[in-house]
Amino acid sequence: MVATVADTGLVLVMLWLISELANWTLEFWMILLIVLLAGIFEYFGEKKIKSVKTL
Repeated sequence: MVATVADTGLVLVMLWLISELANWTLEFWMILLIVLLAGIFEYFGEKKIKSVKTL
């Protein structure tokens, strides 16, 4: 769970930096939406991997 939160924070920082440096027209709420989706995807992916390892 800690890794998921850390990775989600890293996605936020990287998307914000890249959007500023590359002059993308992403608004901050769009970045937050992408980060939220990435965090949800990673959470359930990590959960699936753990369930497969225990079999």
